[in-house]
Amino acid sequence: MKILVVDHNAVDPLSQSLYRAISEEGDIVVRVIVPALWFDNYRTVRAEAVREGEGFEVVPLPVLLHTRTHRLLYRGIRAQLQEFRPDVLYVNADPENFQTLECALLCGRHSGVKFVFSTWRNIEYPRDDFPYRFSVLHGLAERFVLRRADHGVAFVPEAPAIFSHLGFDRITFIPPELDTSVFIPVSPPKINREELFNVGYAGRLHPLKGID
Repeated sequence: MKILVVDHNAVDPLSQSLYRAISEEGDIVVRVIVPALWFDNYRTVRAEAVREGEGFEVVPLPVLLHTRTHRLLYRGIRAQLQEFRPDVLYVNADPENFQTLECALLCGRHSGVKFVFSTWRNIEYPRDDFPYRFSVLHGLAERFVLRRADHGVAFVPEAPAIFSHLGFDRITFIPPELDTSVFIPVSPPKINREELFNVGYAGRLHPLKGID
C-alpha cells in the first residue's frame, strides 16, 4: 500500500514519527508532503527532505500563505499524485481548510485514490459560520470535501457526532499518537509542600513563553 500524506505539522521532525512507524508495519510506503516554509510557534521553519530506504520519505513543497493554516495552499501536489500514484491520500487538516479542498479537487472521485481528512473539531458551528475570514468559502470547501471524502479521522471523541449531524458518518475516533519513549508513567517525588511556593502553568513549553 502507498500512502501520500499532506501534513503541515510534519515540518517538525517530531511529528514525522507516526508516519515513520506506519511505514515499518509491513508492506506500506509513506511519502509525507510538508511546506518548504512554515510559520509555527512564533518562528519560521524551513523543512528538510528526508529519505529513509524505500518505505518513508518527506518531500517539502512550496506553499502559498505559509502563515495561515486554514488558507494554506500547496504547489506541486498534482505532480506528486501523478508520480507517486498512492492508494490513499491523507490530509492532516480539517475539511473546511483550503489545503484539504485543494487535495479533494486534485484527487477526483473516479481516480481510484481513497481520500481521508482529519479533524480536531469539538464545536458544532452553524453551517457556513466558521470563526475565520471568508467563512462562506470555508463552508463551501467543507461541503465539497465531505462529498468527496472516503473517510475521516477524528482526534477528539466529540467529532463523529458533529459530522454525523452534517450527514457524514464515515469517520473514526483515533486518539492522537503519543511517543511512549518520552512520555511514561512516573511516581511523583515526595515533597514537603509546606516548604515550597508552588506555581502552576498551562500552555506550550516554548522559549517565547518565558517559563524559564
